[in-house]
Amino acid sequence: MKTKNKDNVPVEKIGEGLMIVTPYKKPLVCLFDFDKQAIEAARNARFSVHDSSLGSPVLMPQGNRYGRTLFLLNHNWPSNIHEYDIFVVDMASGETLKYNEEDHKRVYQTNEFSPYFIIESPQTVFDGRAISGKVLRDELGNIVDREHIVIAFASQKQEFSYKIIKSEIHNYDPYSGSASHDNYSFIGSSYHSKNITGNEMEVCVHHPELNNLLSSCKHLMSYEATFYHPTTYNGGVRESDLNFVPLMRNNNKDIISYIKADENRITFVFPQMIEKEKLLIPLLENILPAIKPKIFPESTLFSWKKEQDYWLPNHAELLAQKKKLEQKFQSQINDIDTKIESNLSEFAFLHNLISETDDELVKAVIHYFQWLDFTNVIAMDNDNNIREEDIQVVFNDGLLIVECKGIGGTSKDSDCSQISKIKHRRCRERNKFDVSALYLVNHQRYLPPKSRKNPPFSEHQITDAQNDERGLLTTWELFNAYFMVQAGIIDKCHIRTRLLSYGLVSFAPDEQQYLGQVTEVLKNGLVIILSLDGMIINKNDVLIVRHGCDYQKVIVLNIQLDGNDVETANSGEVGLLIDKPIKRKSKIYLSEK
Repeated sequence: MKTKNKDNVPVEKIGEGLMIVTPYKKPLVCLFDFDKQAIEAARNARFSVHDSSLGSPVLMPQGNRYGRTLFLLNHNWPSNIHEYDIFVVDMASGETLKYNEEDHKRVYQTNEFSPYFIIESPQTVFDGRAISGKVLRDELGNIVDREHIVIAFASQKQEFSYKIIKSEIHNYDPYSGSASHDNYSFIGSSYHSKNITGNEMEVCVHHPELNNLLSSCKHLMSYEATFYHPTTYNGGVRESDLNFVPLMRNNNKDIISYIKADENRITFVFPQMIEKEKLLIPLLENILPAIKPKIFPESTLFSWKKEQDYWLPNHAELLAQKKKLEQKFQSQINDIDTKIESNLSEFAFLHNLISETDDELVKAVIHYFQWLDFTNVIAMDNDNNIREEDIQVVFNDGLLIVECKGIGGTSKDSDCSQISKIKHRRCRERNKFDVSALYLVNHQRYLPPKSRKNPPFSEHQITDAQNDERGLLTTWELFNAYFMVQAGIIDKCHIRTRLLSYGLVSFAPDEQQYLGQVTEVLKNGLVIILSLDGMIINKNDVLIVRHGCDYQKVIVLNIQLDGNDVETANSGEVGLLIDKPIKRKSKIYLSEK
């Protein structure tokens, strides 16, 4: 359970008397090669920290001092490192590891030419951190249009040369590959001047908080390198780069710490120090949030300004207006939510048509038929052992019997034809041939309707239905017909009439005349190309557009034939400007006048 401690910091209770601090969601911080003390301090300060590494040096095995040994890089960082915000690298020499052959074999070698690094006598140590730093720099290059921060605790600059072979099954070939990098490769341009060590230094940055922090920490620092101030050209004159700011100098006025601002990155380079958390935590908590506030959305720095004692003029009145508007809109949202729930309840039968089975499906179909203005709709009782229809619709001059099914797949032949037996029974009972029969199915009901097989009936099932004078229909077709009525494409009478037809029942509008299929769309669907073959179309005509199972109406605003505006056309390739965009391959019908 989440709560807050006495310092108003979010914590989560994980047991009796045990609490863990809830970390900030942002920024995400990568600490490379830091000791456990610094990592725990950052986590206790609520920062989301990944314990990462550029890798460790590895000793050549003792028994192979005069041979060749293959190595792989041993760096470690999160796979989504491009989503992180702050990258802090301790460049101090790390612990050297003993060689373990299993650590330097590729578990998944997808081809014959996977690269390895090779060292030969007299070299006794493989240090891959420089080339890992280059890999890290490439990863950071994937961060585009987003602010991020790189921090380095600098060490002496070291150059490393690497020999690369293509596969462990190949002998070493000096031409198979080589690379040279230094341990500042993760930064790119480090502005390194020379390696020199010392302990005496002075803080030269004018930023008050940063000056105070560095001054309080300099007794823990020792420098191992100096840096030069880069220059840029301004109007043909070379001058100092204003985006480079020295932070600390040694007694010879050499730069030993600096900050460099680039377009979306800011880089800090500090001297080496012990107890790095004493610099890092105040930097993350107090200084960087003021410099790069977007990276620290949850920072409480200057949060006191939000307290009522420090409100600015007009602030109270504006907050009161805001609260009043929030209450007003919340009330309106509640009203809309109530209407949404009422609407869902009122039209639940439409969703039930395409999702339910058994009694719930029958109830939904009866509701639909009542909406169609059928006046005598009867739910049949099927408790006896004789299979009966589910619904009867009684007319003055006849009877419609309907069998409803909701199934996970598609219908068997016996499912489709069962209604014929019931039809013959009803005809004998009535001594009339005025009975119409309909098999209605909610097929593949666990799938979204547009992902189902539509129509779900085979050719011979449709032919048999035509020969037996019975109908085949899906609830998905009924569902769509409802909205066709709402859009004025068809009317209820059209649906009622079609329900009595034979074979595959479709509610496609028969009052419209088919003009053809759209061969091309232009102007984002507002201009369409049709080929006419005798059908007449006029300016201001209303068209019915069908794309899949969706219908809409559009109006012809203009007609072009052979590049000329015309009032009417009946043949050839014509361009139509319409009032609403449609899709390519839509079928076009001319609405009956």
